[in-house]
Amino acid sequence: MSLTNILNLVDSIGNLLRSEEKKFLQPLGLQPIHLHVLMYLSMCNKYSNNPAALTKYLGNTKGTTSQSINVLESKGYLVKQKSKKDKRIVKLYLTEQATEIIKKLSFEDSEDFFNDRSMEITENVLTNILKSLQLSNQSMTFGICKTCDFFIDEGDGFRCGLTEEVLFDYEIDLVCQEHESELQDI
Repeated sequence: MSLTNILNLVDSIGNLLRSEEKKFLQPLGLQPIHLHVLMYLSMCNKYSNNPAALTKYLGNTKGTTSQSINVLESKGYLVKQKSKKDKRIVKLYLTEQATEIIKKLSFEDSEDFFNDRSMEITENVLTNILKSLQLSNQSMTFGICKTCDFFIDEGDGFRCGLTEEVLFDYEIDLVCQEHESELQDI
């Protein structure tokens, strides 16, 4: 099987997911871009839950991102707050209502068709394909904290080597805009 075939399969899966998302979102008065904003905010860390990082992640213009944020805020799906460290920075937080939407669209019942090992292998393969494509296109990786070159496991806790801040257990599985990692083989 070639990379092209794999990417075609990923594209077909993406089309199926987008179709299901549209059916779900239409009665809520939301567009797919709104869901992508919510999904990103549900998986990003404290360094990445701001409009600038969201814009980079989605590959949109600042205006498109701003409009999406305003729609989601007006519908009660997210809250904007000024950063405690720097009042010029706005942080974005999901509401409980937004978290429920993401749960409903998680397709968790599909996991029953896979065993743990096949899920692990699939995740590794797709992660490496994504990393390869990001590197070849010189894209930001927005990877998971614990896979970053800056991640430090201190044995009794975790730390970000870039910011030198302590990381909580739940934070190491979140996406970060500062992520850097060399491509690793499976």
